[in-house]
Amino acid sequence: MGENLDTLLSELTELNENIYNSAKQLKTAIEAGNNTVHITGELFRAFHTIKGLGGMSGFGTLAKFSHSVENLLDRIRKAEHPCTMETVNLLILSTEIIDIFIDSIRAIGTDAVENTVLDSFHRQLSRELETAAQTRIDTAELDFLSPQLIRQLNEMELARLKENVRTRQNVYFLDVSFPFESFDTGLRKIQDGINRDGEIIATLPGEDTATETHITFKLLLASPMSPEEIRALAPRTAVLTRIHEGRPEKSIVTGATEEGPGQPATLPAAPLTPATGGRTVKVELKELDLLLQDMEEMALVKNRIAAILDPLGGSDKIGHTIQQAKFQMEMLDRRIASFQKRIIHYRMVPLASIFRRLESATIRTAGQLGKKVKLSFDGGNTRVDKQITDMLVEPLIHLLRNAADHGIETQKARKQAGKPETGSIKLSAYQQGSSVFIEIYDDGQGINPHTILEKARALGMAEEKQDYSDNEIFDFIFRPGFSTSENVSDISGRGVGMDVVKTELSKLGGTIRIRTRVGEGTHFYIQIPVTQAILPVFFIRSGETVLGLPSLFVEAIHPYEAARCTYVRECLYYRLNGEASRAIHLPRLLKVDDLDTEIGIVVQIRHFDRVFAFLVEDVIEEKEVTITPLTGKLSQLPLFSAICNFSANSVGYILDVPELISLLRGSHEPA
Repeated sequence: MGENLDTLLSELTELNENIYNSAKQLKTAIEAGNNTVHITGELFRAFHTIKGLGGMSGFGTLAKFSHSVENLLDRIRKAEHPCTMETVNLLILSTEIIDIFIDSIRAIGTDAVENTVLDSFHRQLSRELETAAQTRIDTAELDFLSPQLIRQLNEMELARLKENVRTRQNVYFLDVSFPFESFDTGLRKIQDGINRDGEIIATLPGEDTATETHITFKLLLASPMSPEEIRALAPRTAVLTRIHEGRPEKSIVTGATEEGPGQPATLPAAPLTPATGGRTVKVELKELDLLLQDMEEMALVKNRIAAILDPLGGSDKIGHTIQQAKFQMEMLDRRIASFQKRIIHYRMVPLASIFRRLESATIRTAGQLGKKVKLSFDGGNTRVDKQITDMLVEPLIHLLRNAADHGIETQKARKQAGKPETGSIKLSAYQQGSSVFIEIYDDGQGINPHTILEKARALGMAEEKQDYSDNEIFDFIFRPGFSTSENVSDISGRGVGMDVVKTELSKLGGTIRIRTRVGEGTHFYIQIPVTQAILPVFFIRSGETVLGLPSLFVEAIHPYEAARCTYVRECLYYRLNGEASRAIHLPRLLKVDDLDTEIGIVVQIRHFDRVFAFLVEDVIEEKEVTITPLTGKLSQLPLFSAICNFSANSVGYILDVPELISLLRGSHEPA
């Protein structure tokens, strides 16, 4: 099937993305009380297409699943079912299941999905249909239309009219007349304008008979737009009559436009998929990785040539030639750096690309727990290396599931606490320098440090008589085997999840911190690098060893002053900016110090809101390097996260700053 299968998977993936985007538009329309008919129509067509693709390609399970969602959307189109937030949740969940279908087809060539996954979705679908059938508002009588006009409307048009009346939309007749040669473009202009915020329910013959030059129509439409805005879409001879009054009109006029004062502002219809200029080609991430490796090899060759040329010189012709060669080497260095940055740019994707998976996982968890949860995102345009977003999905899903499970209370508990029944979870992100900061907040019950400490002591993770700070207590949450759930379920209680979060973030060179208030909610703060491919690094020297400190943690560099050092309970402190900060003597920690070791520099490290002092012998330079994460047996090296080529003849080891800081917090540093 080869090429045909790749084409099918590409089409399914694109359709699935469109479904998610339309579901988000549907959510916005429902919250604003706007007409949803066009969005549900797009969704219906998307699922109908997936059903057809599945059937033609022999993937019957996929076709059957798509058909079940298509039926729901068809009922909504016919006003036999209300369009609610539960509908949106089901649509988002369906995108996750379609992802599973796609992965299965790609991996083993069949649409094999676990029955438990499909059964769970169909149970939720059935509950929605049953609940909606019980709570659906009776459609209003169409007594404002004559029986003769009602007979002219088909079943679908009657259903759409009743739905608009039920949702309190204003209903109009618009009588228009067009020349024969331009009636199609005239009707299209009106349709496009009304469809921005409303719908044309039926196009009926005009009451006036057609002349030799003109044809007339009576348009039955529903819209919250003002009469002035609707008239502006039609010829001046058009007659607008309101036949049913709903909610007050809303105006989309924002001021004078190029068409003149009082004319409606032109709002372009948002395309279902973003338009792209020019031709594009898809490239796998591994191909970009190979390009980066090639550029790194070129940089090494350039450095070796430079090392050969450095000792040479003179004022003769050969010396002049060598100077010219060095100048060209500098030009080559700049071109290599430019090319590397361009490759990194191609690897960057918006964080919004993973929001769909995060949202569907959160909705599913909330549904299993019987909780009402509203999830919102901010900062989706923040761009991160594709490799990082792929590795970020699992830890973020764990955190969102944890917020829904342990953070958000039951509806009864929230009501007793004076909170809205629907809990709120928000994920926001922004870039600062070479770092991306992600915050996950829930307005739930918060985390009680006393409860965490008691559980840690019960599990043997904490000493009975030792005092712990809140930060040290919250660190227990990320220990393997820690869980506050008394019962084991599909969601929690097995002691796995939060330790995975910290492990995966550490692999990315990231860190996580918790802030919480009992009864008010919890914040999880995450800091990760924008990319792992090229990292700005401060290189330091300890003995003969070259070490790298990621620049994203370095706040300042100071000359070392021995008088600022002090020990408190065998822990080393260094006074920075008038305050004593925990310090680490790197040569001593790494066991590379001897009688000749002399500390000369203090590197001021910031980890979220805390400052630490790293005592080193010397800082060599700061530069951007291509790093290679440690794998295999090398990954077992403590305190290191990656290696890089420092120069043509030496390798630099990238220090794991979060791990070093955890040593300080645990007081494991030798005195």
